[in-house]
Amino acid sequence: MPFEFIHIPANGQGNAREELNQLLRRGRIASIRKEFVSHGEHSFWAFCVEYLTRPGLLAICHHHMLE
Repeated sequence: MPFEFIHIPANGQGNAREELNQLLRRGRIASIRKEFVSHGEHSFWAFCVEYLTRPGLLAICHHHMLE
């Protein structure tokens, strides 16, 4: 499964937030990990998004997680 890494400045500048929202709207997200990196005025949120590339794969993964 592919990964996408996005960091969003704490001050909200840039278009990374919209990039993350577009990725999430596509669906087929397997997992998301987020962490706040405190670095003064350069602080940011770091996101690691793992997503599925084939439509049926999520159902298969979910089924195996329930077993």
